[in-house]
Amino acid sequence: MNESPSSWVYSTLEKVGLWSSGGTPKRTIKDYYDGPIPWLVIGDLNDGLVTSSKNTITESGLVNSSAKLLKEGTLLIAMYGSIGKLGIAGVECATNQAIASCVVDNQIVSRNYLFYFLMSRRKHLLSLGKGGAQQNISQTVLKAYEVPLAPLNEQIRIANKLDSLLAKVDDAQTRLEKIPSLLKRFRQSVLAAATSGELTREWRAQNVTESICELVEWSFSQKMGKLKVRAKKGWDVNLQLQTLPDNWAWIPNFKLAKGKSTAICAGPFGTIFKAKDFRDQGVPIIFLRHVKESGFNQNKPNYMDPDVWKKLHQDYSVHGGELLVTKLGDPPGEACIYPQDFGAAMVTPDVIKMDVDESVAYTEYLKFFFNSPNCKNMLRELAFGATRLRIDIPMFKNFPIPLPPINEQNEIVRRVGSLFALADSVEKQYTEAKKRIDRLTQSLLAKAFRGELVPQEPNDEPAAELLKRIEAERKHLTESKPKRKATTNRNDKNATKSKGNNLTMKLSDAPENYLLDQLKHLGGEADAKLLWNKTELDIDDFYAKLKQEMLAGNIIDDKTSPDASQRKLKVLGLDNN
Repeated sequence: MNESPSSWVYSTLEKVGLWSSGGTPKRTIKDYYDGPIPWLVIGDLNDGLVTSSKNTITESGLVNSSAKLLKEGTLLIAMYGSIGKLGIAGVECATNQAIASCVVDNQIVSRNYLFYFLMSRRKHLLSLGKGGAQQNISQTVLKAYEVPLAPLNEQIRIANKLDSLLAKVDDAQTRLEKIPSLLKRFRQSVLAAATSGELTREWRAQNVTESICELVEWSFSQKMGKLKVRAKKGWDVNLQLQTLPDNWAWIPNFKLAKGKSTAICAGPFGTIFKAKDFRDQGVPIIFLRHVKESGFNQNKPNYMDPDVWKKLHQDYSVHGGELLVTKLGDPPGEACIYPQDFGAAMVTPDVIKMDVDESVAYTEYLKFFFNSPNCKNMLRELAFGATRLRIDIPMFKNFPIPLPPINEQNEIVRRVGSLFALADSVEKQYTEAKKRIDRLTQSLLAKAFRGELVPQEPNDEPAAELLKRIEAERKHLTESKPKRKATTNRNDKNATKSKGNNLTMKLSDAPENYLLDQLKHLGGEADAKLLWNKTELDIDDFYAKLKQEMLAGNIIDDKTSPDASQRKLKVLGLDNN
């Protein structure tokens, strides 16, 4: 542990609160579920106030699971999987056994102070986890965990300061989280303007352009017709093509490819594309996951056996500069350019590669168009498939491209590149800012529990003296409690011998109708304080046992007093007349 101020002292989590864990009712009994009591699982913990859960149990389910009804304000911490995930009960609730609960002793520790301390130690608690697939930490380890206790007033000041500072951090994080979506919308608006002519409207007014249609038709006439083209009649009946600027034209995509048979193709189908030919090294294979609007992504590479590739797959290969477009997606059509310096690779059946004829179309421009919202809207009209939308090769070859004159394409590529570079710069700043904000929370917490966040006040009672004073007060109260006489009624089978003022019975040892029998000996009616003095349970176990017997229907509470200890408890069915 770090060095702390002299007025601080180290204790353990066990000594600063009453710890317990929840339970799970038998799932075979439907009556235990869908009740009025929220039943929290780890997924409900949100590092803040927990006010609801999709899981609920009944009162009988609560008794069956041996879980306790937790009061509002109880501190909650995950012991399984997401070890150290925190919550504070915002309502009366119960938990499953994966969550530990703590009713803090507020004479010793501020609940919010303890909450922030546990948050600051989350990574360390996680490192203490044991087990295989799902790590867990036991309550024994948790209770033995050391906690630095500042003077109580200082704890409150620390918690209040953290409330204020971390609220500002959360606000900054919320505002930062909007930036990625704003940048995405910005890039999409740029692409929409670029491929509709809006981005270069003023440029066209100052520059001469020539009809792209004439250039494309002349270029296409010089090709040898090796690229085979077919399409179903009426395939494009749902397409509504927008009006284009002067000298632009809607051009079928196949006319923009090089004049060879494999200029547009997807990877091999059927028996020649086999997973058994994959290797840890060899010729890279391009899957859907590698084709991203942001650029070619080498994540999780696979490789083809070089000999198999050389014999069967060279027609489906790329060597640098080709356009890659996905056949599947929501919608399909995500595009990037295969980098020039990556060497040979081959595409799978779900990826289309296109060798673009750059005498009529810039590959960059086509990439911008396929990634634009204009193209996505068109593809949604054309794509087919029950579970996942897709396009096929004939559709891709015949897909209409809104093509500008070649010099305007050049200007569009330049302008989009400039605007995207600006967006990339903002995104980089966002990434750095997010890292700093993420580190700031842990920095503030670390500072708080080194005693550096708020000044120490000389009039604060040191934590060590506080603990000694509370221990002395509790010892005095225990010794001053009247001794109970040992029972002499041999016929009372449920009575147990009292050992002075020591409480000898645990909750688990109490007979099923223990409090009911004691209440009957008191004439069938008594207040809670009197009934407790009749038992050998400590106060927490007494109220837990009382809850069980009331849920079982043996004892009723007249609820005439706001003080629970003074309310009249009665045997069910007692006639007072």
